[in-house]
Amino acid sequence: MSGIIHAVNFKLKATSDITDVVSTRIWYKVLPQNPTYPALTFQEIDDLRYQTHDLYVGPARARIQFDVWTESKSESETLIEAVIDTFAPYRGSVALTGTSPLETVYIDAAIFEGMTEIPFEYESETILQELFRKSADFTFWYR
Repeated sequence: MSGIIHAVNFKLKATSDITDVVSTRIWYKVLPQNPTYPALTFQEIDDLRYQTHDLYVGPARARIQFDVWTESKSESETLIEAVIDTFAPYRGSVALTGTSPLETVYIDAAIFEGMTEIPFEYESETILQELFRKSADFTFWYR
């Protein structure tokens, strides 16, 4: 995982408005098989670095999608709003504990790009159940 992904993961797990709802059920890219809900996933859509012939210049730009998975519509709305409030707008540094040497990611800007609701149904023990999924997209400028 890239530095911005570690920083986003750290920030999500340090935000009580999120962890009060999902506890530790925050995953990168995909839900595990047979998860407990509510849960949160996030993934890096792209990570662009601008460069000259010799070196990278300026901050990098990453697009990250956050998905909340819940069993009620109201809970999905509450959780996605907590994600949006965590990052929009956000500017600051995130020290990544557990890295050696200690790595710090500087987020110059976190820009909320939009949100969508994605209908989702799954079969659990031969019963068709409805799951509520909302996605929020962000662009992060970081270094």
